[in-house]
Amino acid sequence: MLNFFFEKLASRLKSENDLSDITWAMAHTSSKFTTAFIQFFFKDIIPVEKSSSIFIEREWSKDNSRPDFYFTYEDNHFLIENKIYDREQHFEEYVKVFDIPNNHLGYITNYPLKMEGFTVHTWREFYNYISKLIPDDESDLWNAYLSYLKKCCNLNISTTPMKLKETYSLFTLYHSIEDIVSFSNEYFQTVVADNAFNKGWFSNRAGGNFKGGPTDGIMGKYFHVSFKDSSIEETYGWFGVYFNFEEPVICIAFFNFEGCGWPVYKRLFPLYINQKMPEGNLCSDPYLEEQDDSRSTVDAFFFDFLPPEDFENTTLEEQKEVLRKFFSEVMTKIALSEPLEDENTLTTAPADSSISGEEESMENY
Repeated sequence: MLNFFFEKLASRLKSENDLSDITWAMAHTSSKFTTAFIQFFFKDIIPVEKSSSIFIEREWSKDNSRPDFYFTYEDNHFLIENKIYDREQHFEEYVKVFDIPNNHLGYITNYPLKMEGFTVHTWREFYNYISKLIPDDESDLWNAYLSYLKKCCNLNISTTPMKLKETYSLFTLYHSIEDIVSFSNEYFQTVVADNAFNKGWFSNRAGGNFKGGPTDGIMGKYFHVSFKDSSIEETYGWFGVYFNFEEPVICIAFFNFEGCGWPVYKRLFPLYINQKMPEGNLCSDPYLEEQDDSRSTVDAFFFDFLPPEDFENTTLEEQKEVLRKFFSEVMTKIALSEPLEDENTLTTAPADSSISGEEESMENY
């Protein structure tokens, strides 16, 4: 429960200042964490037995410079700078303004960075470092902090051994999507939209969606849908798998972006709020996932596939047929859904400069 709470904090408190504040709070809660934090940066300068008594401060402002952490040891100043996405660096500036030698500046980023004359660490290194130092009497606190750090910095860290032969299933699923989502019946018509959204990390060609790509554990394709009921305008959805879990999740998503999913999102939102669309035989009830990635502000409704117990013991053609039934069940539920009055309150899809202009027109699907 505590880990989950900190993960939720990370979905809202995810800026560099937020991460610095949470890390500062950890250091002021646990002297063992203080020791680990200082030793991570300055083990060649400060003895381990002296580290726990050091008082770490948040931000030292001087001449328009403001490093994230500072402390004094034996009348010498030490600074630590935190970077998540910001790539404006301050190495020479801090050394000059605060009159410190290079090795008194600790620097930690969420991306690889090399700077001549300085030592730069990453938050991934720090995560792995303190994971090995968790004290038994503070394990709940440290694990909760690690949950926050992992979510805040989008660290993809797994401890599950690899099973290389199973990765072929991902290839098979991806290249089965066209067979699964191609429909034309009395309620809707769908087809893979290979030529839509074909730019950038969220594209069909990259195998991802607006929330990420294969490097984030997301792989799938967009599809175009037109409903025979003209009350829902034609739009796009996404079908794929989130394989960044030990139990991968096959799902369908409709985003609240003007060019991708908004008509369906607008129909689903009041149904979701009023609990008017329960789960089916093969699909979960729709749930709303808020976007917590700095690259985009797009949210989405998801329907998860509920696989039958014997799904993995059947042939590929039988599996594809079950997935077609899942897809049809979701799309039919949407097609037959009755609009609620609340739908009229959602009149405008959110604008997003980070993805606008990237999608293709409906004519090109």
